[in-house]
Amino acid sequence: MTNPVVYCGVDTGGTFTDCILISDGRVVRAKAPSTPKDFSLGFFDALESAGSQLGLSLEDLVPRLRHLGYGTTVATNIVVQRNGARTGLLMTEGFGDTLLMMRAIGRVTGVPPEKLMHLSATSKPAPLIPRSLTAEVVERMDSFGDVVVPLDENQCRRAIDRLLALDVEAIAIAFLWSFLNPAHERAALELVREIAPNIYSCCSSALAPRLGEYERTATAAINAYVGPATSDYMERVRLGMDELQARHEPLVLQCSGGAIPISQVAMDAVRTIGSGPAAGVIASADLARRLDIAHVICADVGGTTFDVGLIRDGQAVMTDTSIVSQYRYYAPSVDIESIGAGGGSIAWVDRVSGTLRVGPESAGASPGPAAYGQGGDRPTVTDACLVMGYLNPQSVLAGRVGLDIEAARRAIETVAEPLGMTLERAAAGIVRIAEMHMADLVRKTTIQRGYHPSDFVLFAYGGGGPVHAGSFGAELGVSRVLIPFGESSSLWSAFGAAASDVRRVFEASRVLEAPLVVETLNDMYAGLESNANDWLVAQGFEPPDIRLVRSADVRYKAQIHQVAIPVADGTLDEVAGEALLDDFERAYEALYGVGTGYRAAGIELTAVRISAVGVIAKSDVHAVDHVTPTKEAASRRVWWPEVDAYVDTDVYEGATLTPGVRHDGPAIVEYRDTTLVVHPGQCVLVDAFGNLELELGR
Repeated sequence: MTNPVVYCGVDTGGTFTDCILISDGRVVRAKAPSTPKDFSLGFFDALESAGSQLGLSLEDLVPRLRHLGYGTTVATNIVVQRNGARTGLLMTEGFGDTLLMMRAIGRVTGVPPEKLMHLSATSKPAPLIPRSLTAEVVERMDSFGDVVVPLDENQCRRAIDRLLALDVEAIAIAFLWSFLNPAHERAALELVREIAPNIYSCCSSALAPRLGEYERTATAAINAYVGPATSDYMERVRLGMDELQARHEPLVLQCSGGAIPISQVAMDAVRTIGSGPAAGVIASADLARRLDIAHVICADVGGTTFDVGLIRDGQAVMTDTSIVSQYRYYAPSVDIESIGAGGGSIAWVDRVSGTLRVGPESAGASPGPAAYGQGGDRPTVTDACLVMGYLNPQSVLAGRVGLDIEAARRAIETVAEPLGMTLERAAAGIVRIAEMHMADLVRKTTIQRGYHPSDFVLFAYGGGGPVHAGSFGAELGVSRVLIPFGESSSLWSAFGAAASDVRRVFEASRVLEAPLVVETLNDMYAGLESNANDWLVAQGFEPPDIRLVRSADVRYKAQIHQVAIPVADGTLDEVAGEALLDDFERAYEALYGVGTGYRAAGIELTAVRISAVGVIAKSDVHAVDHVTPTKEAASRRVWWPEVDAYVDTDVYEGATLTPGVRHDGPAIVEYRDTTLVVHPGQCVLVDAFGNLELELGR
């Protein structure tokens, strides 16, 4: 092999690490078990497995890579599993309870709707940093950034010493109004690094220089909590790539959908939380541009969750705050909504109403669905799909060859019997309920934001996306469903990691009331753009590959929540300032309904932001010439709810379906790691890139 591999993506999940290589238009896919004791081992195992398919050893592959993007769920799992660093927190005297108090809605932040029905059972999350590890420091800035009480360095040293005596492994610093004047935070950070140079440390003004005491504190706290473990294993990946003579530094995907060099992840670990679902949206945006599709619903069906993101006018819809384990923190990110609806979601009978319910509890990877044969005995969506015939008992799922259909039947019987239903109808009911949960979440992310699903193409991926998309897509009335790159859809986040550009967000917080003083606004953007441009140049980007995208957070006066509004490039004048306010009111009414805008209340701008993008040259995936398929379809009995009966159904091997092929439903298309279900009245065709397009009919 003489041509270099130019396009590579790796995505580390809790169970598997996925790898995508593209060499001269050819797509190579590989999976390797993730290695929680040292995730870098799974990273290199996946690379090695992919390289072997090209006849390359790991030592031969790595020097040929022109670009490697890396996505990971490790930081997310650290917070969810509560196995992060023992973290101390330095705060302004009198404000040590900020993280524990949260916002008034802290007990319900990020809680799924089904749990909100039992409000009394909700609670605030267990503290990431207990009060005993929070130390108050004598200092105070006012709301203009002026010093009211100077930093007492001797007292600060004593506070640091107290935390170190309690065996903390990381220290976060969050002082009041530090985003306006970070001098005290920076001085305290220098003291920490002087006293304990081997302790991981960070401050809120560097991570989230924005108005919002609780969210800014949470950002610093979470960053310190996940920082040591994340930076340690990232450093092992970097050193391993250096030893293998990599030509370029790996780029690590962030929740914003952009990437930063792996050497810079250590101090910004919080941005890697949520990068996995974001990667799928970024891959979808890249493919949508190739196919000239403007609006996309990105639907990722995994084993535990169903994640939804949107692409509008070719751009991923973003949010300026994120939520993990009920903590709301500042991190500009791809806007992802999630619910507990996946292959492992457990079906149960509500004893009060006597009705069938599905989720949000999941069987997880262990013990997993009953069909996995490793101790699970409760019915799941995967078990129901197997009983209905959607899945092949010889399928490869979760790395296991073969599924125990008898175990799945026994599990489904536990809900079928008390409901007085046949086995097949109970299974069909489980699947239908899960799919309606999926449809409801899509409605929430579209209709509640002023969009209609019929204006979108649904991209379905993840292991379960192709299984369920035909059903919930028809329920939504989307224009059509697309399974991206067919077989690669189950590794779609790895594509997103490889397709991501370098991106970093620069922002500043200051309240400006309307009418806006555009001179102040211009000065703020000029400072941010100078910093953003310098950073991109330092990463090796030339002006043709540099993009600076402006936005601003705007709200009606005295409201809590802001709306992010795009801002025009160049020097702003009074006309541009008024246009910005008009854009805000249009966006506000699109979100909350016509007539909800009220200019007389007053409008204020609370933050300005620059998204600095360094464009990475991408390797193209070549279209494939039309070839007549050579393999005949097999047949399997499948229970179709549309006819309430078993039907002998054609089953196709996805790898044999070449561009131009079209099959009418009912039909099943099987790949190694996923299955496409084509319902009666629907049809599937293969486009020039190997995408499966599902036409839903009327």
